[in-house]
Parts: sequence; structure tokens; C-alpha cells
Amino acid sequence: AGASPAPAAAQQTAPTPAEDGAPAADVASKSESASASAPSPAPSAPSIPWYERVGMIEYGFVALLVVYLINVYFGKSANRAMAEAWVLAHIELLREHFLALGAGGGKIFVEDGYHCFKFYATGRDNCNGMLATIELRKRQDLWYSLYSLVAGGKRDTVTLDAMFAPEDVEPFVLAVTKSDSMAKLKEDNRDLAVMGTHSSSLSGGFTAVSDVPDILAQVLTPPVINAITSNSKYFDSLHFSDQGAHYGQKQAHSLRVVLNMPGPGEEEATKKLVEMSLYLIDRLAAAKLSSQGKSQSRDARVRMAEQRRRDDKERRDEEATKRREEKEKQRREQLAKMDPQKAEKERLKDERRQKKKQQSKFKVKVMR
Repeated sequence: AGASPAPAAAQQTAPTPAEDGAPAADVASKSESASASAPSPAPSAPSIPWYERVGMIEYGFVALLVVYLINVYFGKSANRAMAEAWVLAHIELLREHFLALGAGGGKIFVEDGYHCFKFYATGRDNCNGMLATIELRKRQDLWYSLYSLVAGGKRDTVTLDAMFAPEDVEPFVLAVTKSDSMAKLKEDNRDLAVMGTHSSSLSGGFTAVSDVPDILAQVLTPPVINAITSNSKYFDSLHFSDQGAHYGQKQAHSLRVVLNMPGPGEEEATKKLVEMSLYLIDRLAAAKLSSQGKSQSRDARVRMAEQRRRDDKERRDEEATKRREEKEKQRREQLAKMDPQKAEKERLKDERRQKKKQQSKFKVKVMR
């Protein structure tokens, strides 16, 4: 009787097989639904080659850079070849007139950039030396090349500069160029604008100006005029001055002849004009002023000195005006940073100070 309750309690607490299997089914169904609702992992992106990832803009920049570098190489090579060809075409002629040629160290010329080349010649009577500057279009610059195709760029030129000692030549100025280009030449050269008052028409549409009329016949002889007119395609201008027009007062007396550069294969087309320039050196040294010419030369240089004083005064006045405007600007900025009441007091002080200056200037003028 005492042992019978234990099996009954065991029967009450032990689960039946149906009750034991129901929770397991629920757990399985819940786990299946949870796994079904969970997001599946994203598939890995396929690897894309670099050349497919780069866009058209990047390709365009790379292509433009390549074209630019190619243009730099071929542009500078073309300019150097043109300069070298011109020098070689004239070097024998120059060797007949000068003792020393080139830039020294076995170099024919000095490269002053990719478009400018300089050739030196020294050792000749009647001049201290000559410098030939070959200035070509900037073919190494892609943007400039494109602009030149549309708007037309600067011409290729050769500039011959001969320097003289003051005792070797008389004081005068002389210039020759196309009649429609003389105004521009005077605008670029102050000595011609002030002193070149006497002009003479030449054949071929050229004009000559000077401060001494009788010097024209001595310098512009028939060989000179014939060389200019028969090669007018390559002649731009000539300009002799004793006023430091080209190299300042250190080389005040100088002759400048500007030629248009011939195209490839035509380098010798300017040989006659180079011969004329060398002949002109001797004509300038041989020219002598008459008593009337000396008087005209002195009067022209008095005008030039007065013009220089006026130019200097205008330049000083402009500089003083700029300094005054800059000072006033700084003063306004200072006042803007001040307290309004203090700034107003400072403005009143400035006005009183300005009135005193004006009154003092008026008194000085009245006394004079």
C-alpha cells in the first residue's frame, strides 16, 4: 500500500509519445520558415579589366597628352632644323666678313628656347659685331599651332643687329619699311616718332625717314634700294639709331635689319639682303653730315631730350598717382575695420588734413 503512489506519479509526469513529438515538429517548422525568410548572400561581382573600368573622358585626356608631347618633339625639331638650315646657307658669306662665328664650343648658335636661336659674329671693320636672332613660330606649342591655323600666327623672322662704336658713325636716325608699315615702326621706336621728320618715297612702295635729309642719298645707294625692292617678299624693315633704340645706351649706335624667314628649301633667298646689310654697315660708317645736317641733327636731339623729360615726368606722375591711390585704399580698409564712431573721427581728421594741403598749395601758387 505504501509503494503504489510512486508509479502513479511517474505515470502523471511522463509525457506521451504524441505530446513529446508535437514540440519537435513545431521547432522544425519554425526553423524552416526562418531559414526561408533569411536573405541569401549576394553573389560576388565578376572582376572587370582596368581598360573597361576607364571612361571615355580619361581616354580623351591621355590621348590629348600624347598628341601634345608628340607635337612638342616634332615642333622643336622642325624649328631647330629651320634655324640650322638658314645659318648653314649664309655661313660662308658671313665667314668672308667676320673673323669669329658661332656661339663657341663648337656650337653654331645658341638656343634661347624651342623657337628662338641666336648666332654671333665678331671681328669686322666699322662695327663691333653682329647678332642674328632667328625667331620662329612656336611650333612646339599645340595650342599656338591650332590658333595659328585659325587666326594666322606670327611670321618667322631673322633679325640682324650690328653694333657700332660712337666714334665710328655720325649721329642720325634712319629707317626704311613699307609705306603702310611706317606708322607702326614709328610707334614702336620713340626716336623715329620724335626725330624722323623727313621722309622720302622709294620704289616698290617703300618709305624712308630720317632726321637729316641729305643722309638718305649717302646711305640708301642704288645697290641698297635694288636689293630691298627686288627681294621685297623677304624684307621687313631696317632701322639705324644713335639713341639706344635696340640695346639701350650701352649699345646706343646700332643697325637693325628685320627679314622674313624663307620656307624650307629656300634659305638662300635672303642671301642678297644679308649682303645688303653688310654693305650697309660700311655705308653708315662712311656717311658724313654737312654743316646743315649737323645743325639738323642737333635740333632733333634737343627735341628728343625734351620729349624724354616729358616722358619721365609723365611716368613719375603715374607712379605717384598709383602710390596715392594705394595709400588711400589701405586707409579705407583701416577705417572699415574700426569702430564706427572712431572711424568717423578719423575721416574728419583726414578731411581737415586734406583741406590744409589744398590751402597751402593755393598759397604757393599765389606767391608765384
